[in-house]
Amino acid sequence: MNDSDLNPMSIIEGKELQLKGVIEQTLKNSLDISRQQSDSHKRIAETADEILQALKSFCQNIKAGSDPGSESKKTDERTTTDFDRLARQVLADVQFGYLSSNLQMLMALGSAVAERDTGNSEHNYRVTLYGCRLAEEIGLKREQIQTFIKGSFLHDIGKIGICDDILLKPDKLTDKETAIMHNHVLMGSRIIKDVRWLEDAHEIVLFHHERFNGEGYLSGLRGENIPIYDRIFAIVDVFDALTSDRPYKPAYTYDETLDYMENQRSRHFDPEILDRFALISHELYNDIARKTMPDLPDLIHHMIKRHFNIDLDDDSLQTRYSIM
Repeated sequence: MNDSDLNPMSIIEGKELQLKGVIEQTLKNSLDISRQQSDSHKRIAETADEILQALKSFCQNIKAGSDPGSESKKTDERTTTDFDRLARQVLADVQFGYLSSNLQMLMALGSAVAERDTGNSEHNYRVTLYGCRLAEEIGLKREQIQTFIKGSFLHDIGKIGICDDILLKPDKLTDKETAIMHNHVLMGSRIIKDVRWLEDAHEIVLFHHERFNGEGYLSGLRGENIPIYDRIFAIVDVFDALTSDRPYKPAYTYDETLDYMENQRSRHFDPEILDRFALISHELYNDIARKTMPDLPDLIHHMIKRHFNIDLDDDSLQTRYSIM
């Protein structure tokens, strides 16, 4: 081992380069995924610049305060420990900005698709809220619920690729138009599979119109071959559709809705998951069914805070790189 191996400045410089590379790659990933979140990107980039300046200052202070001799090894150990702590703080802040930007993009994009299709985005919010509560009820893990949130909010993203003449047609679709419309699940799946942060949710988009008896589309999956996320989504999607006012019908009552869904047991819906939903459905109906804007985003933010451990109502990107 030579003298440079024990030199605090050499240790710091080596880790500074490594950390800088990680920060830059994280920022690049965020830019790739959330191109429209320019304000967030600017804030994160400015924070990264401050971080790197702090690192340089930190290194200079260590260099100035390092005395050669018998204390060098102890100084190296303290320096490494302090730097590791600094690195963890820095990365936590960058990851906060990255996740916050992605989640905001998720809601903005999902809402934009829904506005084009139905004129409002309330359905996206409610099915996501219903689905998360049902996922909790049947014991899905936190990571699985994160996946569900992403896929549920973007379930109709493939409708971006459907022309207005078909998507907004007031009359019944022809067989050819129906086939084109059905392809929105495939288009949506392809879109989000190309985004690393969303790729785990692509099956929700691809299979959310499957039915338990195999008569859904596009793949005709049956029973438990349908991913658990989509069996959850099928239930909450219909529940919200029935309990909401639509241009073609008034809202069903709670009892009417449950009667209809019970009639679809083992046909459209997984019977076991439907039973679990029945246990919480009245509470969900009272808590969510009549909620509109801006109450729905507030409820989603609370759900995201619980499952992603991030508060979207906090606009500040807190960087805490003071370690002394």
